[in-house]
Amino acid sequence: VTDPAGGGSVKIHHSRVIRFTGNTLPFWEEIAEMQWGASVVESIFDELRKRDNVSWNIAQLTFMANIRVLKMQDLGQLLAATENMLLNNMGMQVMDAADGLETHQYTFGGLADCYQQFIMDISGAAEIPVTRLFGRSPSGLNATGESDLQNYYDMIAEKQESYLRPILNKVLPPFIISTLGSLPDDFDFEF
Repeated sequence: VTDPAGGGSVKIHHSRVIRFTGNTLPFWEEIAEMQWGASVVESIFDELRKRDNVSWNIAQLTFMANIRVLKMQDLGQLLAATENMLLNNMGMQVMDAADGLETHQYTFGGLADCYQQFIMDISGAAEIPVTRLFGRSPSGLNATGESDLQNYYDMIAEKQESYLRPILNKVLPPFIISTLGSLPDDFDFEF
């Protein structure tokens, strides 16, 4: 282990190290990362950044929902000679009879579906159901969210058994022996 501040290094025996390597990488990338995996937060962060960008873009679109176009002859001369013509808060514009005003309205059809898909992507990257991650009610006919939550809890239980139990089986006995003096014959633990 290298100390970045002092520059010194210390050798630590492999029996004293428990590696949480992260998500599995492709072979050559794993070699380049010295057998470390990808951060478990990295994939979630990427999806959050995409959702954040989409959210801001949708917010910006609402300001463009109704664009007014004012067509005036000799606008430059008018602005130079008099004060600007203003559009008031009620959407009323005063102008000459020969001038023209157009409005362009935009619809936002499909944005909700697009936004929902980004939420689903975050949920998938985090491996947490949307109902639990975002605190939303389940959608769809007869949807209760029970099966989603049961699958989520089953996945957590599987990871506890396959990933954490071997590590805790290695770590806990020395702690128990140093605390109690010996390891009890009935030593076991549950998540």
